[in-house]
Amino acid sequence: MSAGDPGGEPGHEFLTRVRSAFPRVERDHQDGHVLVVSHGLTLRAYLAMIDPRPTEPLPNASISTVEVHADGFCRVVTVALDPAGHGVPDAIGASRAHATALAR
Repeated sequence: MSAGDPGGEPGHEFLTRVRSAFPRVERDHQDGHVLVVSHGLTLRAYLAMIDPRPTEPLPNASISTVEVHADGFCRVVTVALDPAGHGVPDAIGASRAHATALAR
């Protein structure tokens, strides 16, 4: 990501925002569960900060789960679970396979 969309935010600025936003959420909500709703690209960037293994695009309304420990350690638990069935059939199967692989 470098140039970004014409007239849009450059990629490096987007990643800087993601890198600063999610640690604030983690820090400000240490005592409970948090639901983050966002665009798929933003969520994929956050997931990649924690686990750099490639992921497929996230289906709309999919669920990814991250554990955040008191010491700041983060672990991706699930990626792109699609209970609403908004993804394409191949992506749904790939998402389930990826989530299973992460759980191992």
